[in-house]
Amino acid sequence: MSLFENDNYRWRGTYFVLFDAERRLTSEQIIAELRAIDSRNEVRDVRENEDGFESLTMISPTDFAGMDVTYMMGEEVREQASDLIMELQEMMEEPEDQQKLDRLAACNAQFEIYHFQQVTEQDDDDDDEMMDPGSLIVVLERLAEECDGVAVDPQSSSFM
Repeated sequence: MSLFENDNYRWRGTYFVLFDAERRLTSEQIIAELRAIDSRNEVRDVRENEDGFESLTMISPTDFAGMDVTYMMGEEVREQASDLIMELQEMMEEPEDQQKLDRLAACNAQFEIYHFQQVTEQDDDDDDEMMDPGSLIVVLERLAEECDGVAVDPQSSSFM
């Protein structure tokens, strides 16, 4: 069950790790990476198809967050990478950003990471004080490292 269907969690953003489909991780590799971040992370609803990993949900009790991770590949990802390249070119700040842009051009697969914040009774719709993006940042870094990918925040048009 996706966290979109869980009233205890509120969607906060969507992030991407783009990479070459040849570097696709197995479900076991992804689960191991997520648990290595924090042994208290709960990984559930792992789905696979005949080609391998398809999606999963991770709950991070440490920072009151959750993530849905899904896999996509093909022409849609290539088009999205092309669009991201145009957006990110305008926002480039660091010299290594050009290398990441060059790598994006070869990407034909991605992990979409939907980030959720656990809702508490004290939460106010405009209050972000309780949101800790710690596990999100580490998840993006670890997945990108393992599949030799590029982590992107499309909302801010920036690399992670």
